[in-house]
Amino acid sequence: RQRVSEYVNSLAGDSMPAEPELDFAITKPDESIVWLSVRSSRIDRGDGSWDICGTMRDITDRKAAEQRVSDFYSRVSHELRTPLTSIKGALDLLVSGRPRSRTGQLVLIARKECDRLIRLINDMLDVKSMEAGKLQLSKQKTHPAEVVAHALETMTPSAAASGITLSKSVLTTKMLMADRDRVVQVLTNLLSNAVKFANSDSEVVVKVERFGEFIRFSVTDAGLGISTEDQSKLFKVFQQVGPSAHAKRGTGLGLAISKEIVDQHGGQIGVISELGRGTTFWFELPVGVVEPGPKGGRNSGS
Repeated sequence: RQRVSEYVNSLAGDSMPAEPELDFAITKPDESIVWLSVRSSRIDRGDGSWDICGTMRDITDRKAAEQRVSDFYSRVSHELRTPLTSIKGALDLLVSGRPRSRTGQLVLIARKECDRLIRLINDMLDVKSMEAGKLQLSKQKTHPAEVVAHALETMTPSAAASGITLSKSVLTTKMLMADRDRVVQVLTNLLSNAVKFANSDSEVVVKVERFGEFIRFSVTDAGLGISTEDQSKLFKVFQQVGPSAHAKRGTGLGLAISKEIVDQHGGQIGVISELGRGTTFWFELPVGVVEPGPKGGRNSGS
């Protein structure tokens, strides 16, 4: 009722509503739920008055179909992840047994692709959780140095294969109250992007420092950089930017998921970049337990 009321009131104001079309559910006298979609506009009479003209559609069947697709999507993702995890475990054992042989190299490639599929499935499940508002966090005392160590351990083999050196500078010993695995996920994603787009034989630097009641993690590369126009698209779902985006394809989900995780912690994420001068992605998390606000952490310019 509140959304519909705001929509109607905005039609009577000086400008059109932000939502050109509004979907909402109603409960009928028989307790059944019906979904309606309303689109309205104003018609100026020319004498200083105007009428509101609108259309209403019953979209109950469409909503039901969307829910079936969403349920199928989630179920299949879960079903795929289970066998892939088992396959990855078997491949890990094979690699450890014959790492230098031709067979070992082929198994290593298979394990790398298996890891990529698992990350893709996890990203899809995270996006569905985000859409449903159910991305859960399990906060505990977390040391930033442990987060950095874990992320670097994960990304070092990939970086070495690309001729890129990873280094770190942890300048604080202050603990975070955060979901450790989720923070590692964010940092690993930023490192993965840096390794993907950095120049060969260059260095990617991870830095952790304290800013008041926030701790900032940053990942800096010496790559091509990102234009100001593209920077505004970075944290949206399925967005890929840059001249080499198609040559180095990803899902376009990682940064959007990272932003959601940081927002849920009451923090903030951003980018500092200039074409030809490399890129720094950063995120800040509160030191203590802070309820997330509408826009996250402190007002820190990018």
